[in-house]
Amino acid sequence: MPVRPIPRPRVPKAGRPIGRFTQHRRLDRLKETLESNPAGLSLDDLSLLLRVTHRSVRRYLNELSLIVELESIATTPGGANLWRIKPSERGRAVLLRRTQAYGLLVGRRMLEGLRGSAFVEELDLAQTQVLLVAQRPVRAPSRNESAVDSRLEERFFYAPAELRNYTTRVEDFDALLHATSELRPIRFVMTEREKSTHTRAQPFLPYAVIVHRGTVYVIGENPASTERFVLMLDRMGQVEIDPDRRFEVPPDFDPASYLHGEFGVIAPAEKPVDVLIEFDASAATFLRNRRVHPSQKLATASDGRMRLSVRLPNLECVRPWLLSFGPHAKVVAPAELALQMTEQLQRAIALYAPES
Repeated sequence: MPVRPIPRPRVPKAGRPIGRFTQHRRLDRLKETLESNPAGLSLDDLSLLLRVTHRSVRRYLNELSLIVELESIATTPGGANLWRIKPSERGRAVLLRRTQAYGLLVGRRMLEGLRGSAFVEELDLAQTQVLLVAQRPVRAPSRNESAVDSRLEERFFYAPAELRNYTTRVEDFDALLHATSELRPIRFVMTEREKSTHTRAQPFLPYAVIVHRGTVYVIGENPASTERFVLMLDRMGQVEIDPDRRFEVPPDFDPASYLHGEFGVIAPAEKPVDVLIEFDASAATFLRNRRVHPSQKLATASDGRMRLSVRLPNLECVRPWLLSFGPHAKVVAPAELALQMTEQLQRAIALYAPES
């Protein structure tokens, strides 16, 4: 049996730590290091503490300066400068009552499907601090607080629609969010499903990112055609940021105009369609205290039937929702939608026809 060579131990190299040691963690460590050394540290000191090169330290200092104000202090003529957080920036804190902490923790499960992204891990750091506030003992409670640690954060929370599993797309999500924040163009190739119309990396200006019913959408514009689109992250390939360009969000852009309640995230239409649907009494109880669209109007008959009127950008978005009501909903107008629903229901019936 041949003797296997002894494997070399994995020794961390400067600038390339082993394992998942992403940039945001380095920034956190740099910030903690500077906060614990108010007099300041030289590039040599920071390089040794963080196990990165001087060049990397300078890059992280530039990134950190976008979050807090830094200053470089000369010690001796010709000597190394010391970097520190400005005294006016030190000790900043947001004071929270326990009830306010509970409120901030309500939505902590909303982005569970994006766990592993730098954005969600940043939120985890903040929520950990908020959780300490929620669980701290209170000796003299105010009117809005209780002295009892009831662990309400474990029994009061928002349960969102199941978020799609984006564990393989967390880097693309971080890039998309970073480009949207920094107002930088991106490029991507559409996935195999969409390549029939887009085969090359297209430039795109991301105006807004929206998480709706468990799906990540980006709203933006193709600068070549000045046409605005709504795209799902699922249908976008690898996202690349253009580091040399910036753009401005048009003053007439309103993300709220793309939100259509139960019907999804859709670009506004020049000629929206008015839809009128009648529901029987059993379905009306579902709609009575529910807002399915910002434009909705409800009218109730004496026998319990209810009519819903909405103005939508297209008819495609309403058909799946209507099918979920089965025989309890009927399209009154437009006739085109009624015909489409009839055809879809007939195709569904044909699936259950006995084979001859």
